[in-house]
Parts: sequence; C-alpha cells; structure tokens
Amino acid sequence: GSSWLVFRGPAAFAESLEDTPNIWDSAVRRGVEAGRKAAGVTRKRPRQDTGNEHGGDEGPAPIAALVLGPRKRDRGDEDDRFMLHELLKKRTGLDVVEVESIPGGPEHRGSLPGPIGLLLILPAALEHALSTLRASVDTTRFQEGCVVVIVEIPPNGFVIPKQNGPPQAFMPLQQRNGEDKEVLDLQKFKDFKATVVEHHSAPDIDAVIYAVPHIGAFLCYSDASIEALQAELVRLPAGTQPSSKKAVWELYPSSGNALKLPRGLAPYETPFSVAASWMAEGGVLAFTGAGISKESGVPTYRDGAGLWKQYDAMEVSSISGFVGEPAKVWDFERVFNDLLRDCKGPNAGHVALAELEAAKCVDYAITQNVDGFHQAAGSKNVIELHGSEVHAVCINSACRKRTEMARIFSQNEDLWSPSAKGWGIRWPEGPDDSQLQRTVRAQLVALQARGKKRKGSAKGSGSDSESSSGCSCASSSSSSSGSDGSPRRQRVQVPKPLSEAEKQQGPPVGRVPICPECHEGLLKPDGIFFGEALVKSVLTQSLKLSMSCKAIVMVGTSGQVDPAAKLPLLARSKNKAKVIEVNIGETRLSRHADIRLIGSSAEVLPKLQKLVAALPRTAQLKAQCEATSAPASTTRSENQPVASSNT
Repeated sequence: GSSWLVFRGPAAFAESLEDTPNIWDSAVRRGVEAGRKAAGVTRKRPRQDTGNEHGGDEGPAPIAALVLGPRKRDRGDEDDRFMLHELLKKRTGLDVVEVESIPGGPEHRGSLPGPIGLLLILPAALEHALSTLRASVDTTRFQEGCVVVIVEIPPNGFVIPKQNGPPQAFMPLQQRNGEDKEVLDLQKFKDFKATVVEHHSAPDIDAVIYAVPHIGAFLCYSDASIEALQAELVRLPAGTQPSSKKAVWELYPSSGNALKLPRGLAPYETPFSVAASWMAEGGVLAFTGAGISKESGVPTYRDGAGLWKQYDAMEVSSISGFVGEPAKVWDFERVFNDLLRDCKGPNAGHVALAELEAAKCVDYAITQNVDGFHQAAGSKNVIELHGSEVHAVCINSACRKRTEMARIFSQNEDLWSPSAKGWGIRWPEGPDDSQLQRTVRAQLVALQARGKKRKGSAKGSGSDSESSSGCSCASSSSSSSGSDGSPRRQRVQVPKPLSEAEKQQGPPVGRVPICPECHEGLLKPDGIFFGEALVKSVLTQSLKLSMSCKAIVMVGTSGQVDPAAKLPLLARSKNKAKVIEVNIGETRLSRHADIRLIGSSAEVLPKLQKLVAALPRTAQLKAQCEATSAPASTTRSENQPVASSNT
C-alpha cells in the first residue's frame, strides 16, 4: 500500500522542501497520519511511568528513517544531515532516526523507537536498499503504507516493476557539455529501454520509459499509476521505439493530485481509488466532449488537421450558411457522414460510462458531441446539449419529423431533390426555379425569421448565451469559441452577400435532401448550428442536474465552449460537487478539478469502472436504487429518450 516519491537528484529534493504548497506538510504528513490511524496507534508517545492509565493502549509514534548507507565522518556531511533532520521534522512532524541500511532482519529488531512511517533513502544507500526491499524484509518494522522516498535516480536509470503490466522505467534527462539546456539523448534512451526489456523480461513493445528533468520528481502510487511533480516528464509510450529521425516521445504533465488527496499518501490511496469511492456514492453526472469520440476516429475541429482548417464554419455549419446555401452545407455533411461511417464507433470509454450508468453510479451523461455513440454503447440517460448528427429534422413547420442520417445517405433510397441552381436565399429567385425550390425558399425565410424572433425575445437569457458568443455546435465535437484564441463568431442569420465573382459565375448546381414524410420540407442536420440557441428545455435540465449532482466527471472536454463549460463550475459552486477530470492534458477547467486522471478516456474510464464495480458500496447503491424505482418503472417506456435536441 506504499507510495514511492522519487526525485531526480538533490536539487529537485531541495526544491520540494521549499515549494508552497508543499508535498511534505500536505500529502506526506497526511499519509503518515492516516497510516498511523489505520494501525490504531495514537500520535502521542506513551509515558514511561506506570501512572499513565492509557499507556498500555498507546503505541510508539511513527518515525522517519533516514537510510544513509556507509557513514561519512566529514563535518560538512554531518551539518547537511542536521539540516535535513530539522527540515523533515518541521515538514512532516516526525522524529528522524538515522540507519545505515533498511531494517531487514532480527538484528534490527528493537533498535528503532517506533514503526517507520517514512523511509528516505540517500544516494549512497540506494542500491543496497532496493535489493533489501526486493528481498525478504521485516515488515513489522514498517507502518502500513510507509512512504518511500528516493532522493536521487541512479545515472543508469531506475525501474519500478508493475504487477499485471509492463515495467515502468525512469532515467535522467541528459545535459549537454557547457550548456544548461537538457536534452533527450535518443541513443541512451534506446540503450536504456533495451536493458529494461532484457533484465525485466518485458516484451519490447510494452516497456514504458520516462525521462526526468533536473528539478523533476514523480510519485508512483500503490496501483503503479504515475504522477509528475515539479516539472513535466518526457515519456516514450508503450508500443513505440526511440528513433533519431522521428520524435516519438511525449510530454507527461503534472496533475496536482498529490496535494488534493483527502488522506494524502495514505495506504492504498491513489487518485483512481479516491475517484472510484466518490462515484460509488451515486449521483454522478458525466460531462463529455470531443476527446472521448476522437479515440473512435471521429474528427475534431481545432486540432492541427481539424475540420475548421479545411472548411469555413460559417459557410457549412451556421444558420446563416444553411439558409443561404443549404446545398453547400449538405455537401459538407456528406463528407462528415463518410468520416463518421469509417470510424470505429463507441470505444471502451463510452462502454465504461454505460456500465457505470447500469450500476446506478452515473445518473446522466451530458454530451457536447452529436455522434450518438453514448446511446450506441448502451447509455439510456443521455442529454445531447448540442443536438445530434445522427438525425436530420424537417424545417417545414407543419411536419418537423426526424429522419436518420443513414437513410439520407443510403444507396438504397433517394431522398434528394433534382439537381438545380440557386438553392437558398443568397441567390435571387429565378424564373426557372421549380415549385419545390420556391417552397424550400419560403421555409428558409421562415427559419431565419424564427431565429431573429428568438434572439429578440430571449435576449440575455441563458439559452441564448452560447450562440451570442459564437459557441454553438455542429457535428461531432464541441464547436469553436472565442476562448481558444480564434475570433468570436457573432450570432448572424443573414447570409454573406454575393461577391462580384459569384455574380458573374451564377448560382451553383446542387441537390438537397427532402423530408420523406411530407415530401416538400427541407431537411436540416439536427445539430445546433452557429447562430442557433441551445434548446431551452435541454439547457434547463442540464442546469438542474448540475446543481444537484454529488460529483461530475469531465471527459475529453477542453472547457472552451460556453455555456456548456459552466456546468462543472455550477456543480461545484451550488452543491459542492466533487469534480473529476479525465483528459490527456491540461484544459481550461483543470484548475477546478478535485482529481485529474491523465490519459485517454478509453484507457482511464474502464480502469475506473472496474474499481467502482469492486467496491461494496456500488452493489448497495444499485440495490437501493432498484428498490425505490421498481413501483415507478411502468411510467416510461425503456427506450423513451430522457432528453434530446428536439424536445
């Protein structure tokens, strides 16, 4: 149940003692205290006289054992150790006892004044200490969950074996001669990995290698999860090879969890175990963004090769673009539908959330995505905040029926209009326009008018805030907003005027899909376009759920789209909900998270789900929920949606 705190070297160790907030007087101190309570040992030392009636029940307080290795007689070394004693005692509240080696046999029994709650290993003692820890050690001398501290990573690297998984190896970043800058020596990186694979019987593709900078450190929790401290680590992920021609490493950021864990580095306490315990209490809201679907192959919008790098969002994903030239919008939708069709579908992250819902831990999933993957994975209670690209809706006010996108783009059925010039109101009505074109034009004018009316009547309301700041969504991922550095898109229903070149060329030829129910209504993708307000009932339900949840899990969202990004903040401020973030890196919302689980959602969520399922509280919660909901189970059909974009 121990956590290992490992520093690159003395400079990093000294940095940790000076930091504010400080890992020693927070995570380490709380962890030792929790281990003491778990062992039933009181903090106060027992009195030596027999008059203390509680003396028989009190055990000796835990200590910090400073493993020195071969002793030096140098006066300067003694001064350094004295300063270290004082700093550790001040930071942790523990008395410090020096030992030459780790207590491993009967010869050490009784030589220490208390169980070891903190084991700090100096560089000179590291090799022998690690050998002792790997061999048989007298565990009675250690407090459960004893925090192990290594002051310096050996020059040749340091390996932490992992049960049921590949080993995790750490090496120092290299410093060029005469330069302060640290670099990644690819050849040393490659040689180190080969050594790890050979000595630890690990398949070459499985070993995970980290490089630690000069002032860097890391925590290895009891579940072998890693947390970077003080500086980002450089990681060579499993399944990749070092190469002098191509950079395959990645930065591994710090999560800040150690300072936030309720019991610090307590026995078996990890960010995953804490998050799982919160979720097992139920009342959890999942809040998902583009990141969870990206792992299924769904394209995003703002990445290096994002869709908005290839298309003008205001032409193909705005209400002004749609009423102006619906054929151009549907050309984009065809491309996007092909991309969705070629992706993998729901991934392990979607499935894990569905299983957590089935266990009654997650109540609802509020998603900014519009790909329908949560429903496909088995989730029942899904709120599509930004609509759906799985369906299209008829804009004929007398119809308003929905049609599946798969049917629109099916090869077996043709729902498309004849080819014609000038679909949309950007182009003036022509004498050769068909009756269908005139009907569609009238529907587009009415759609534009409804948008203007809503803008005037809902001015300043919450349902309008996203559109007014240019944060509406179209397609599978969260749409763009002004907070990512791009220009804010104003709410506009008026198509851009024709250019002189367009006037000379004339209207393009195109086709649009027509509703199969009324046979005259134009179909519109059911996602929320730029310039459209969020559906009021959907937003209202999302706000209510956020204000009443006990915990909210943010998955794969950058937090750049308002008002969606406000939901976790609302949950925290109104109901003191715990905030758990699952993401591959830092986001706009990271500083508000109580726990950050760094990694892909397809990797993190299944691990979290298994931990939740293993907790006894989860089974109790499910039984309670089923008992209370049984009488009301006939009030709603099982397949009836709770909320959708066309509510």
